[in-house]
Amino acid sequence: VIVNRIKMCDKSYTKYRKNDPLMRQRLLECGGSEELAIRYAKAQCQVFQDKCFHKHNPATTVYKLVELLTGKDETFNKLIRRKVNAK
Repeated sequence: VIVNRIKMCDKSYTKYRKNDPLMRQRLLECGGSEELAIRYAKAQCQVFQDKCFHKHNPATTVYKLVELLTGKDETFNKLIRRKVNAK
């Protein structure tokens, strides 16, 4: 579904490539929403109450990494500020 949406939006896109460095850009340019994807991923992870992570399909916690890398994890941001200010 996502690949078809990108193909409609970006005529130069022909085939999905793992680790495509332009994938995030393509998704955002074709109407993708990072905030919505994070919200859906968080909700999906909350469905699972157990610790058997291998059964948590289709849940993903990659949203945690995205929040860290984009500066949206306030707990992490406070920790970094404290460490920087302590120097």
